[in-house]
Amino acid sequence: MPDLWTYNILLDSLGKAGSIDEAAQLYNDLKTTGHSPNLVSFSAMINTYGRWGLFVEAQKVWHEMRVAGCVPDATAFCGLINSYSHHGMYKVMLSTILSRRQLSQCFD
Repeated sequence: MPDLWTYNILLDSLGKAGSIDEAAQLYNDLKTTGHSPNLVSFSAMINTYGRWGLFVEAQKVWHEMRVAGCVPDATAFCGLINSYSHHGMYKVMLSTILSRRQLSQCFD
């Protein structure tokens, strides 16, 4: 069974290659094998979905990350914004960006 580090590398690689279904299956496998996704896991999936314009899926992972108590970083945030841009959802993008500013959450 792969460790979390290996899962994260595979998730990122599959996402970049456009193997969305395989990445999603691996992400589900990660969770069913007793691993808890970490910031890298969540970010990899948000970016995978964002890169390919699947904003609903990206939002679901974003919500899952927040429920798990994981604080998003710039990578996760940009992945979510990217998913909105693929669908021309500029008002949602702006609202999301402004909500981050109001929460005084800055990214490096």
